Amino acid sequence: MKKKRNWNRLMALFLTLTMIVLSLAACRGKEQAAETNSNSRKSSKTENNTGKNEDKSRAITYPLKTEETLSIAIYYESPWAATYDNFADTPYAKALQERTGVRIEYQTMADDSAMNLLFASGELPDIIQFNASSYSGGSQKAIQDGIIYPLNDIIEANAPDMLAVLKSDDDYLKSSMTANGDYIGFPFIRGDKILRTSIGLIIRDDWCRELGIKTPETVDDFYEMLKLFKEKKGASVPLSTTMDRFNQLVNLGLITSGFGLPKAGAYQKDGKVYFGFAQPEYKQVLEYLNKLYTEGLLDQNFSTLDADTANANIMNGQSGVTVGALSGGLGNYLRTMEGKGEYSLAGIRSLVANKGDKPMCGHVDNAVMGIFGIITPNCKKKELAAQFLNYSYTEEGKLFQNFGIEGESYTMVDNKPVYTELITHNPNGLTMQQALAAYTRSWNVGWFVQDPEYIRQYAALPQQQAALKSWTDNDASSYIIPPVTINSDDASEYTAMLSDINTYKDEMTVKYVMGVEPLSSFDSEYIKTLKSMGIERVAEIQQNAMEEYYSRK
Repeated sequence: MKKKRNWNRLMALFLTLTMIVLSLAACRGKEQAAETNSNSRKSSKTENNTGKNEDKSRAITYPLKTEETLSIAIYYESPWAATYDNFADTPYAKALQERTGVRIEYQTMADDSAMNLLFASGELPDIIQFNASSYSGGSQKAIQDGIIYPLNDIIEANAPDMLAVLKSDDDYLKSSMTANGDYIGFPFIRGDKILRTSIGLIIRDDWCRELGIKTPETVDDFYEMLKLFKEKKGASVPLSTTMDRFNQLVNLGLITSGFGLPKAGAYQKDGKVYFGFAQPEYKQVLEYLNKLYTEGLLDQNFSTLDADTANANIMNGQSGVTVGALSGGLGNYLRTMEGKGEYSLAGIRSLVANKGDKPMCGHVDNAVMGIFGIITPNCKKKELAAQFLNYSYTEEGKLFQNFGIEGESYTMVDNKPVYTELITHNPNGLTMQQALAAYTRSWNVGWFVQDPEYIRQYAALPQQQAALKSWTDNDASSYIIPPVTINSDDASEYTAMLSDINTYKDEMTVKYVMGVEPLSSFDSEYIKTLKSMGIERVAEIQQNAMEEYYSRK
């Protein structure tokens, strides 16, 4: 009887303990489910929140706690070199090191040739400022060649802010990956449409007012204006351009809309790739330019003219029209000539055939231009390198890259960063670009998102803002080809053919404009030669690359 009572007590105790364990397990299961749902909500909120680029659950704290050093190869740039012998000595470089907590050793490369020699040496630094669009075979080939280390395995844990930025815009994401789905690196992103246009036609609008004519809209208006500049204002070279600026005139579509051609460069229309210089309408463009040249309205030395002479011409009254940049051209001319008479300039829209027409094209860049901060396979500290580069995509990092150091290069006014007079009216006589180059990367390129507030202050003159409005008044976004990746199997063929084709096209364009070659040979020789050189095959490869780009998920 006693044994039975003891057995009953043991069974009761066992059942009680079992119920307690099950109850605790149930509670823990609810807690885990709640935690999982909470994390899921946080993750979903992070992925879908385009207003913030920081995943709070995986945020990286800066400065990093490390004693390591990273090596970086960048290009030599004259603006910061105006006051500093070494990039590492600039306030920007010192502050970046302090803010990230990572010591940096810089290698400055003179040009693309020097960078290519670095690639060939195999002695790569940890990080390189890389122009994927200029690499023979593109970014996928650079991965195969051991230049780029794809970020796929390290991006989520070590670059959450950059990843969030890419996911905030479909084009950002597609443009930062190869056709094989590899993350290329940390991209330079023009964060607003206002930042993607910076080149256009510049004219002496004070001469137009004096002559009683309106600023030109059509190619015919433009021709008549040039004649008046020559006859009434004594301009010896009414339209003065270097060869680079001449190419911008046609390749960017600044005059070609007047002849039904978007631009002489590559473009897409209704999903099909074209090269403008191989289209029938290009002949009409060349006839027009030949007319300007023959009548002395286009600089007779356009194919050999240097930039200094072209700049002097537009300021000293030898010319009344040029092609130029918003700041380095228009802004510099206006500031240089400030207080010297009634001198005035205006940036005008791309020319059209009929008044009221909207230009087909003008200068416009893709948001992601193909410039990256890339980690090389040689880097032994890839996670640290990714965390270092990721800093520039945080809110603090974006502010730093665009505006520099608070209290020195900018101050906050009404919750908006405003450049100080150290930048806008440098006491040592530095240009605004030179002053910015010592404190920021917004004036050029890098691995960060460029802020539109930068250009509103950098190009603050009323004439610059008006020019920007005129230069963006077109349908260029409908014709632009995205930053595609040429299939590695086609890369060598594509690069070789396009290089030869461009050389031939440039030579024949100059000959046609100067009248050395009669335009009667355009169809029978020029177009026929382009086809024999493979222009249709080049367009096919570009077409395949564009279709692949749009098919990316």
